[in-house]
Amino acid sequence: MLRSLGLLLLALGLLGGVAFLLPHLVGFEALRFTHAESQWQRRSFADYRATLQHRYVSGGLLPTTKDCSVAIEVRAGTVHRVGGDCPETLTIDTLFSRFKPYVGEDIPSRHCGYGGCSCAVNTFAAEYDTALGYPTRIARDLRDVTPGSGAFGRVIYALPQPARSWLLNYLEERSPCTSNTQTHAPAVTPIDREEIIVRSLTPL
Repeated sequence: MLRSLGLLLLALGLLGGVAFLLPHLVGFEALRFTHAESQWQRRSFADYRATLQHRYVSGGLLPTTKDCSVAIEVRAGTVHRVGGDCPETLTIDTLFSRFKPYVGEDIPSRHCGYGGCSCAVNTFAAEYDTALGYPTRIARDLRDVTPGSGAFGRVIYALPQPARSWLLNYLEERSPCTSNTQTHAPAVTPIDREEIIVRSLTPL
């Protein structure tokens, strides 16, 4: 009985700690992103050459993994592709505009299939060049936040009844997918992880 009570208190403590820290961490990332974009826009040159590496994994029954690179030159506002095997031409401005929707507040999305529905949010991470502000690495992950999923779920299911049912109901009521949710059909295959690394950038 004491062991079960201890596990329940540990689970509630972890949940409370995440709930307290997450808004502060998300807000800090948004400030860093805004500062870096402003720093990039204030650079002293317009033309540059850059090499970028693009990695992503799309989910589904048959996951697709892509790892490619692209070399570009920006001259007088025009983008010229000069090398690489990526199907998409990427620039530094593309990185800021592409990842901006994922900065500031996680957007929950419900993905439903024949086995039921799961809830996920995109999480964001980036590293920036200290002198120019451009992202040296920028990434997002589609993270499963379905109540009772992952390692935290294994802790919950180790609890005896009725503590297990109470905690699952508690989490379900506070699930990010209970409101303001984008619902996707089973045919939609989300990108589970996307990462872009700027391997080099040289002013022209």
